[in-house]
Amino acid sequence: MKLKELKTKNSLDLPEVTDVYIAEDLKQVLLQAVESDKPLTINAQDVLKTDTICCQLLVATANELSHKSGAKLSINNPSDTMTNAINMLGLSAALNMEG
Repeated sequence: MKLKELKTKNSLDLPEVTDVYIAEDLKQVLLQAVESDKPLTINAQDVLKTDTICCQLLVATANELSHKSGAKLSINNPSDTMTNAINMLGLSAALNMEG
């Protein structure tokens, strides 16, 4: 998993299995994104399995980006799995995925 650093934003492609077993790696990449002070786009179309900890890491990153620099985290094309997990955990508002 690697952060794609572009001139005006960062991007991250989540793997098919985004769960506790990759949480530490995900955390490190997300911390790198927060330090850059740029908006972050999460590409979540390939996610087939996820869990609470990874969704919480995304929320924490969104909050940190917003508070630190005003930058936004957006989730592009979330898979049904990712959308369902976020909705079931009540995190859709925190990740701007309402509606």
